Amino acid sequence: MRSLGGKVVQGKRRIYALTAIILALCIGLTIFFIFFNPKGTIQESNAVKGQVSTDDQAMKIAMPSIEQYTTENNRTIKTLNATFYNSTKGAVWEVVAVFDPVRGTGIQDYIDGYDVSIWANNGEIYYAEEQGHY
Repeated sequence: MRSLGGKVVQGKRRIYALTAIILALCIGLTIFFIFFNPKGTIQESNAVKGQVSTDDQAMKIAMPSIEQYTTENNRTIKTLNATFYNSTKGAVWEVVAVFDPVRGTGIQDYIDGYDVSIWANNGEIYYAEEQGHY
């Protein structure tokens, strides 16, 4: 009987050890993704809390989206403008990046810019998309 009880105790110890290892891995991964997630860091550092009242604030909010697009698609920004609109839906900042033209046969030939629209009352992006002629 004693050897049977020893096996039960040894089995419980293995389960406890495995549970502790899994728990430690979960905590470690959580800490890693909190502190070393580049997208989260970029979004937090450029977040604007509250109203957006200047074109510089609007451009600061829009630039991470624009820079991501230009990097992924090997584009160069020619001009960058922010315009304020007060529409029936609410006050909006529209940030438009116009790209240097490219020559070739791909779809990028037709993409000439990137547009980011931001709610002026809270700084949230509600629209971000490439612009072009097809």
